[in-house]
Amino acid sequence: MAKVQKFIKLAYPLSAREAVEANFSKKELVRHSLTKWSNLFMNIIQAHGLVKRDTKDIGYYVGKHWISVLLVDGESCALCVKYRIAYSRKAAGCRLCPLAQSRNGIPCYEETPEEKYSPWWMYLKDGDPQPMITALEKCLDWLKEQGIRA
Repeated sequence: MAKVQKFIKLAYPLSAREAVEANFSKKELVRHSLTKWSNLFMNIIQAHGLVKRDTKDIGYYVGKHWISVLLVDGESCALCVKYRIAYSRKAAGCRLCPLAQSRNGIPCYEETPEEKYSPWWMYLKDGDPQPMITALEKCLDWLKEQGIRA
C-alpha cells in the first residue's frame, strides 16, 4: 500500500479538479498534466506494484477485486477539467485548451495533418504516454513564446 501512495504522490498529488479550483495558471495546468503523463510508463507503474487493466485504468487486484488508483481520462486531466468539462463537454471548450491552441486549434484527441494518430489515441492504442508528453512539452514552449509566464 505504501508503494501505491508513493505513486499517487508522485504522479497525481493533486486532483485535476483541485488544480482548477486552486486557479492554476495555464502553465501550471499543463505542468500538472505533464506530471501525470510522465509517470504513466509501464516501468514506473509496475515499480509501484500497479498494473493497467486497460490503457486507461491503473490500479491493483486484491484477490479478484480490482482497486482503481488512477483513471486516465478527461476527469484526471486538469486541462480537460478546465476547458472541456467546464464547457459541458463541447468541442468548443477543447479548442480553448492551451494544448489544442499549441497544436493549431486541434485537440489532443484529433490528429494534426502530420500525425497518423493523435497523442491521446496513441496512448489508447499502444499505452505509450510519450506522444502526449511531447505534445505537453511543446505546449509549454508555445506558452513561453506567447509571453505567458505563470
